[in-house]
Amino acid sequence: MGVCARKRSACIAGWMSGWLVMLGMVMTGQVSGGPQRLLLQEDFNGPPAVLTGRQANSGQVWRSQTARWSTGGLQTGLAFGQRHTAGGGWRDRGAARWMGNVIDLGQSLQSTTFVFGVDLQQGIGVLESCAALESADGVESLTLIWTGRRLKCGGNTWSGELDMGIAEGNVRVEVIVCLDGVVPARSTATMRYIQLDDPDNHGSFDLGNPRNPDRNGSGSFEFSRVALHVLKGGEARFGFDNVALQDDVQQVDALRVVPVSRKYLLLDHRLVAQTDNCALRVGRVVKHPQNPLFGEEHEWESRFDNLYPNVLYDQEAQCYKIWYFTWTYDPATTDVPRDQRQPGTYMQVRRESGKGLREGLGYAVSQDGIHWEKPLMTVSPWKGQPSNLVAQPCHGAGIFKDLRERDPARRYKMFHKGQGMAARFSADGIRWGQYVPLPEVDAAGDTHNNALWSPELKKYVGFTRLWRDGKRVVGRTESPDFVYWTKAVEVLSDRRAAQPYSMPVIRYAGLYLGLPAILRAEEDRTHTELAWSADTVHWHRVEAGTPLIANAAQPGAYDWGTVYASYPIIQEDGIRIYYGAGNAQHFDWRDGSLCLATLRPDGFAGYDPQRAGQPARLRTIPLEVAGPLQLTADAAGGAVVVRVLDSKDTVLLTSESISADVTDQPVVWRDGGSLRPWLGQQVQLQIEWKSAKIFALKL
Repeated sequence: MGVCARKRSACIAGWMSGWLVMLGMVMTGQVSGGPQRLLLQEDFNGPPAVLTGRQANSGQVWRSQTARWSTGGLQTGLAFGQRHTAGGGWRDRGAARWMGNVIDLGQSLQSTTFVFGVDLQQGIGVLESCAALESADGVESLTLIWTGRRLKCGGNTWSGELDMGIAEGNVRVEVIVCLDGVVPARSTATMRYIQLDDPDNHGSFDLGNPRNPDRNGSGSFEFSRVALHVLKGGEARFGFDNVALQDDVQQVDALRVVPVSRKYLLLDHRLVAQTDNCALRVGRVVKHPQNPLFGEEHEWESRFDNLYPNVLYDQEAQCYKIWYFTWTYDPATTDVPRDQRQPGTYMQVRRESGKGLREGLGYAVSQDGIHWEKPLMTVSPWKGQPSNLVAQPCHGAGIFKDLRERDPARRYKMFHKGQGMAARFSADGIRWGQYVPLPEVDAAGDTHNNALWSPELKKYVGFTRLWRDGKRVVGRTESPDFVYWTKAVEVLSDRRAAQPYSMPVIRYAGLYLGLPAILRAEEDRTHTELAWSADTVHWHRVEAGTPLIANAAQPGAYDWGTVYASYPIIQEDGIRIYYGAGNAQHFDWRDGSLCLATLRPDGFAGYDPQRAGQPARLRTIPLEVAGPLQLTADAAGGAVVVRVLDSKDTVLLTSESISADVTDQPVVWRDGGSLRPWLGQQVQLQIEWKSAKIFALKL
């Protein structure tokens, strides 16, 4: 076995923004009065909302409690996060190790079949599920708790798991409990799931039987527990307790796919059937007034060059993190005083020095993303002293936190150039394991390499550099496990003097968005543009030649020469794009720094009127109605009206005018209209506006 194979085997042996998750609890079953549906609904990590318990279509009365909450967890009175015991009083939530809202029904179930479910509409992240079956002393019937995979209920701990695997997208999970009041031990519980946007991903498994009938003799389960764990940057936890159906269910409906609202970015030309007096334009970025945020300050930061920044917001650590490229030794910079540097001679001096370059990977953290700290550590010392380097050598590393990874040692992944392309893994992003050679990628890799998981392809996809006829092009490779990759093939190029230098990629709103750095070879300067893809293979540039993040106009300004973007960070109040900046030409002496540009939410690109003062119109292709229509637009000082059309161009609904800057704004229909009659059907939207810019819609 060769060295490469041995390293791969060891690696295998060692072996998911902002970001909205909607939790809706759905009760199904054939009962008097018709099927029951909504019980509880909450908007997790969204704006403050009211959580209420109620029963639909059965005539039963629920004793419920209302709790107000905000991002990160419930905020309410004494009852929050505590379990009401049979003997009265509240059990401390710290001992039970869970967070939840108590809805005390005051009764238990006997000979009954009931269904308790949850619909999860995913934003960015993945869902995994497990279940526990345990005895408990309380009077609750079924407990649904959103938590981790180690579960504790009072004094009873259940440490195993029944795992349905990882589901990415919109998922329905249901537990069916069949209670036997005569012989409690014959009671059963089954868990089943279906991925709403991929119905082929479905299954079920048995949760077992009661180990001990409850002591109050009701014969009910009163000890079934299901955990749904959403990995969404951190371990968000939320749960409900004491929720049960009090009617007999004679028949349990099959799981079925229901429409799921989705966001549409209008930069996707496949959505647009017709336009009049409008054109797609990149969004307007705002460069932060405190730019540059940090620069070259340590001895081992000889030259940032392009920085190749990898910035993320770590939900678990509640801070921003960056990994960046630096030449730790550059003879033309390290050895040549500033007053001896003649503009335009940098590459000549470097070649004539006869000395080689050395490279490293720097690391820094920030609480607000503006003020950064470079922690000095002994992970990768510099001349025997602590540094903020975490790897030497390391060229053009792309790093991300893989939230779907189950092996903690592989949570952070690095895709970079070593001796050829290589991968590395880390538990904390600081201490990295061995290099895993990836010779089959067969790419130069002398750029900002990056990779991500594609849920559609169920593979990792990497982007690197290839050279074609002396010009830079973006290459693409893929892997099922981050260890075995395909040969990189060209996916983005430019026949002009402009060359795609690198392209960080994220997945957002069902699309892949790329930020290619474009080298204008004749000027020897780079700016950052916008591209998108539906499949990671076929890429479309938005306004090719027009920067998303442009260079400064004034020579010598911090980003006059070069702009290399990190992955965009999607947040509720907007989009952050950190970038590596240089104040001079690409092949010249220059000072490098980290900078920040921001966009309004969903503001990557939108449609502008071409002729000012005249109405612009856009008509979509037929879209399925899965919920209320919401619009994202800059319309302050203007006006936007939406019409809903059927297949015969009949106007079904007309909206009230929108004349403000809005994000995911529910559209209000004239005469009290609603899209509800067309739920699950396809309609076309005709948007007409003046003095506004249209970015996205949700339906």
